[in-house]
Amino acid sequence: MKRKSIIFWVCFFVLFSLNKRVYADPENTDFLELYSESAILIDADTKQILYSKNEHQILYPASITKIMTILLGLENGNLEDTVTMSHDAVYSIPSDSSHIALFENEQISLADALHAASIASANDACNGIAEYVSGNMEKFAKLMTNKAKQIGALNTNFANAHGLTDENHYTTAYDMALIMAYAVNVENYIDITSTLHYNVNPTNIQSEIRYLHNSNKTMDSTSKYYVKEAITSKTGWTPDSQSTQVTYASKNGLNLIAVVIKAKSSDLRYEDTKKLFEYGFANYEYFAAGTMQLMVPTVLLSEELTLEYEDKEMLRVDATFTDFVIEAGTSDQIKIVYEVPEVIDKEYGTNSSVGKINLYYGEKLVQSIDVLTIQSIVQKSSINSNSTTNKLLMIGFVGTLLTLILLFILKNYYLYKLHKKAELKELRYREIQMRINQRIYY
Repeated sequence: MKRKSIIFWVCFFVLFSLNKRVYADPENTDFLELYSESAILIDADTKQILYSKNEHQILYPASITKIMTILLGLENGNLEDTVTMSHDAVYSIPSDSSHIALFENEQISLADALHAASIASANDACNGIAEYVSGNMEKFAKLMTNKAKQIGALNTNFANAHGLTDENHYTTAYDMALIMAYAVNVENYIDITSTLHYNVNPTNIQSEIRYLHNSNKTMDSTSKYYVKEAITSKTGWTPDSQSTQVTYASKNGLNLIAVVIKAKSSDLRYEDTKKLFEYGFANYEYFAAGTMQLMVPTVLLSEELTLEYEDKEMLRVDATFTDFVIEAGTSDQIKIVYEVPEVIDKEYGTNSSVGKINLYYGEKLVQSIDVLTIQSIVQKSSINSNSTTNKLLMIGFVGTLLTLILLFILKNYYLYKLHKKAELKELRYREIQMRINQRIYY
């Protein structure tokens, strides 16, 4: 069968369907020279890796754990609900770890607890969230791990809600990127975690306001490590994990997530994070293709074939286009190839694929869309045969209907005659009786 390939080189528009995509292989990124032992940069929408360094190495996360704690608190709670601090929630953490000095039996709102976990990295607030959601901290840790698996973070296991070192509490840079990509789509997550300053009002025990301030230099416009595109970021540190950080940033529709784990200092962590975003936003771009539509290819039918309904169209293309990401300055590598037959020479049913429209980025096939039939394509003899059969069936139906009507008429006529005969017989009987009666009378 002859096929035609129609190639459209697109410089200003790129066609694609279904999801945002990134089709770029991270190469020659050694110049970044990151200090962190493990790091990754991904497109948040497609999870495409734009840069990686030991991204699957299992390491301790420290307080970036709280990304999971906060998202589960949001998914399973009400911001206005009350969190009551238990003895274990308050005293199971070291006094020199990060906290907001919550007391046993103290009551704060879930919103306060979530802000404290995000801004002050409060371990006591995290324990309170865990008990509020699951009843106890052990059950919440299992919930965290199960949620991670659902998200696709398969090399992650959580043993607590705060991230303090435990040999059974570990993750990878890749897994944390997936968790953050999920978290930013949870209702209120960005609102809470992008807040830099927050006041926890007096409670049933604490009479003073607790003033919370975010010390994350990635979010600090006065810091040399400031990333103006950053929307939300969580840092962490323990002696075992060293410095860790997960950050979500957006520019011109390009949404990126950077993760760094086990940097030797907080400054090196911030430097690595800034390098990753500078690299990502400089080398990748968001391409607007949402207004584009694919044309329906024109094909011919062989002489033996015909459409089931000649007054209808033959083919359609079901596709909606959306914007996606490519390497900066590489739009000339995009091509669209229509791979459809020039002449259709076999039968197809309705909604059958007769060919494909392929999208290439360089030599890489990135998407195929089916060209579908709107109606059946059949043999002409089949149509003629069906037409003759249909006529015969119609004649048979009409004949049967007429026969039934005739039988109905005959039946009713016969019954009518019987009824009249009976009436006549009755009339004669009465007449005879009258004559007999008259003779007896005379």
